[in-house]
Amino acid sequence: MNISGIYIKTWPDELALIQQKLNKISGVEVHMTTENGGLIVTAETGDTASMADTLMDMQQMEGVLSATLVYHHDEQAPYSELPAGDRQ
Repeated sequence: MNISGIYIKTWPDELALIQQKLNKISGVEVHMTTENGGLIVTAETGDTASMADTLMDMQQMEGVLSATLVYHHDEQAPYSELPAGDRQ
């Protein structure tokens, strides 16, 4: 499981629309918005590649000026619970 904190910047008049778009993305939650067009968001995905794709989707969303990864945590199963082929 991957959990990331992301700061998104948009124009203030686009804020509500961007928030609606973000709320449609699976695993994404908007926690806070600011009057000047900032959104504080978390995204939860299954793996790092999915997280990268989610962040890229946010960055390319029409109306988004920037999407910056602020925090990332990759929580994997303990070594003893991994399938033998994945233990390195």
